[in-house]
Amino acid sequence: MRTAVIVTLMVLALSGCGGSSSSPSTVTPPPVQAPGSYTTVTPAATLDAVLIYAPDEVLVGQSIGLAISARNGGRLNNLQWQQISGPAQVPLLADRSPVVGFDIPAAGDYVFAVSGRNNGQSFSHDISFSAQETSNRQANIRLDHSASEQAKVSLRVDIPEGLTPTSIEWEQTAGPQVSNTRLDDDNQALYYDNPAVDEDVLVEWLVTVVLDDQQTLTDTAWVLARNVNIDLQNGFFPRYSQQIVTEDIQAYRQDSPYFIALQDCIYTNTLARSCDFSRLPLLGQEHSDVSIDDIMDRVLVSHRWMGQEFEAYLQQTSAQQDLLQLFGATTAIVISYDVRPSFYWSATGAIYLDANNLWRTPQQRDTLNDQPDFRSDFGDDLQFIIPWRYVKNGQYYFRSSDFPPELRLSRTQGQQEASMTWLLYHELAHANDFLPPDAWATLPSDVSPLAYSDDNPPRSASFVSQYPLRSATMKSLAQVRYAGETASTVQRNYQPGDIVGFFTPDDATSFYSYSTDREDYATVFERFMMAYRMGVEADVGILASQDNDDLLVTWGQRNRIAKADLLGRTRYVVNQILPDIDVDAAYAVLAAPQLLNEGVGWLENLDLTATGKRRSAQPRKVDMSKAAQGTLWHQHYHLKRKRPVQH
Repeated sequence: MRTAVIVTLMVLALSGCGGSSSSPSTVTPPPVQAPGSYTTVTPAATLDAVLIYAPDEVLVGQSIGLAISARNGGRLNNLQWQQISGPAQVPLLADRSPVVGFDIPAAGDYVFAVSGRNNGQSFSHDISFSAQETSNRQANIRLDHSASEQAKVSLRVDIPEGLTPTSIEWEQTAGPQVSNTRLDDDNQALYYDNPAVDEDVLVEWLVTVVLDDQQTLTDTAWVLARNVNIDLQNGFFPRYSQQIVTEDIQAYRQDSPYFIALQDCIYTNTLARSCDFSRLPLLGQEHSDVSIDDIMDRVLVSHRWMGQEFEAYLQQTSAQQDLLQLFGATTAIVISYDVRPSFYWSATGAIYLDANNLWRTPQQRDTLNDQPDFRSDFGDDLQFIIPWRYVKNGQYYFRSSDFPPELRLSRTQGQQEASMTWLLYHELAHANDFLPPDAWATLPSDVSPLAYSDDNPPRSASFVSQYPLRSATMKSLAQVRYAGETASTVQRNYQPGDIVGFFTPDDATSFYSYSTDREDYATVFERFMMAYRMGVEADVGILASQDNDDLLVTWGQRNRIAKADLLGRTRYVVNQILPDIDVDAAYAVLAAPQLLNEGVGWLENLDLTATGKRRSAQPRKVDMSKAAQGTLWHQHYHLKRKRPVQH
C-alpha cells in the first residue's frame, strides 16, 4: 500500500522522546506487520543467502543507495562493500553496513562488490550500473542507510542553493508502516521510528519538492529495518533509556586486545549486566600513562570515519595531555551515528559521543542521525531563556548554525576541535566523578563500574555538601527546563528580571548547573578547563523568551567561572580530577568576568571591546516588545541515565 504520511508545509511540533523514569517499566514491543500487507521493494538480484537492491536509473549528482538484506530471517555479519571500478572514486563511509549511500560524482560505468555471511553461509556479489549526465536540478535525500527495528530514524532532503520550495511532501512507498512520524519546521527533515520486523525489510521513501517556479523535484531513499536481538525486559538500553541501538557498532581496531569485551559489554540491545573490571578494566587501571594508542584500543564506532577522525583529533588538539589523563576513568569510548545527545553511563564506565561534534566533510555529516534532543521543547512555557556560548577574541568559538547541511560545507581541524573539546572535558568530568583517579589502583577486579558506583558516592556529592548552590527557585526551574516537569503558575509568570535576582547572587556557572549535582560538578570543570587550557570564555545570558525578536539581553556575563566567589568551588573540582593544576595561579591570570551589554541583542554582544572597559554595573530589567523568533543560541544537553539494577 502507498501511505501519504505528511502534507505540504505543515509545521509540526516535535514531541519529546522518552527518557529514564524513576523506575523502569516493562516495554511492550509493537506488533510485527505480516508480509503481504505492505508493498516491497523489488530486488535487483536474488541469491541463496541475501537479496541485493540497486536503483533502476542513476544520474550524476544524485544521492543513491545500494542495499542487501538477509533471507529466511537470517542475520548478516562480516559485511564489506568496495568499489571495483568507475570514472571517479566514491567514499563508502558505511562500508560494513547492509546499506551504503553516496553521491554520484561523474558519468560512466560503476562496479561495486559486497561480501559477507548470513547464518554461516558466505556470499559475494558485484553490482554494476551506468550513471548518466543530466541538466536537471535535483533534490537529494540524505542518506540511504540501515537502522535497527524500532530504532529512531532521520532523513533530510537537500535542495540546491538558490531554489525556493513552496511545498515539500514525504510519502512512504514501500515497507511496513512506520510510527511516530514527524517533521522539522521546514519539512526538510523527516523523523520516525522503524517498524518491528522478523526479517530485514527495506522501507522506501519518496520526497516531492515543488519550487516557486512550479518545477517539481523528486528523490527516493531506502532505510533497512534490521531484524535484531533485543532484550526488552532486562536490556540496559531498551529498558532504561527506551532506546534501540544500532547493530553496526564495531570495535574500531579489529586487533584490540579487548575486541570481544567491547562488543559484549558496552553498546548492545541485549546488554543486561555490568562487566567486571577483570574483563574490561579502566584505562587508568591498566596504564599509568595513557596513550592515544591505548585509547583507540577502547573505541567503538558505527562508521570507520569516526574512529579515524577521533584519532586525528587526539593527535592534534591542544588539550591532548589533559584528555589522556582524563580518559583513565573510562572503560570505552562509543562514537555512533545514533548517540544523541552525548552522555556518560556508570553502568558501563563508558562515554558515548554524538558524532555530530566530530564530522569534517559533508559526506561524513550525511551519515548522522539528526533526531532532535528529546528535551528540546521542555520549559517552552517559561517567560525566559538562559542561553550560553563559547567566545574567543570577540567571536563565536564555534557555532553549529554556521554549517547549514544543504551548503555542503567542510570543517577545519580547528573547527572540529572547537566542537569537540568542551564536550570531552564535560563527559570525562562525569567519568572521573564516578571513578576518580585516586581509586583506580585499588579497584577490585571482581567489581563492575555499576557495583562500584552503587557502593561509593560520586565526588560531586561531597562537592555540593561543601559548596551548595543556594537558589531553590533555580533548581526547581531547571527541573522544568531539563527534566520535563510541568511548570507551575508561579514559574510560568517569572520574568527575566526575576531570574536575574535568583541567578546572579548564586555561584552557578550556568542554568544547567542546577539540573543535578553531577552536572554542576562537570560544568565547573568544563568551563574552567576551556578558559585555562584553551583560552576560551563562556557567555551566559538571561533573555525574555516572549516579545523579544532581537534577542535583547536582560543580563549577561562573560567568563563567570573566573569570579572570585567561584574559586573555592573550582579548586575543589579540579583538585579531584587533575590535581597537578595550580588553580589559584590559574585564577590570577584568567580574564576577569565581564558583564554583557543590557538591552543589546545576544548576537551583537560578541565583541565587548567597544565598551572600552570591563563593566561592574548592576543589571537592569529591559522591556521587550517584539515577537520571539526561535532558538539562535548554542546549547548542550547531557543525558544522565538512571543506573540500572545489577542482574
